[in-house]
Amino acid sequence: MKSCKSLFAAIIVVAVVLVGFQAASGQGTVTLEASSDCYAVGDTVRFTLMNGSDSTIYMPHSPVWSVWDASADTLVFPALVLWIIVGLGPDSSATYQWPQIDYHLNQVSQGPYRVEVTYSPQMSPWNPNSTVTDSFYVGGASATEPSTWGRIKSLYR
Repeated sequence: MKSCKSLFAAIIVVAVVLVGFQAASGQGTVTLEASSDCYAVGDTVRFTLMNGSDSTIYMPHSPVWSVWDASADTLVFPALVLWIIVGLGPDSSATYQWPQIDYHLNQVSQGPYRVEVTYSPQMSPWNPNSTVTDSFYVGGASATEPSTWGRIKSLYR
């Protein structure tokens, strides 16, 4: 009886692991990644949106991305968007850049930021239901990564 309970527990653990693996592998088809974890003040931030799925994704505006101050959770850029449908085909990517300015066209301060793209995998971009993000740090005069930033970021990739 005890070995039956152990076998049943092992089967449950394997099933949970397999379901978790399947869910994780299905979510990673659309990604957003900054070209670096840390940028010097004034550097151009570059990031790439990759659609690894087998269908087109749709974004409700241009630019398709937004930059947020991660410490205050406030929108930094852009203030205005064009409300047009932007599509990204299957197995394709698009690279964007941000010159580290806020919506007043001022240089942003040092600190953590995140770039975000909201999209819809169906042709209903006005009701986007998926979001991809990546984070980065705007540092001092040299692009040195804070000692813990890379470790923290690696936990979420």
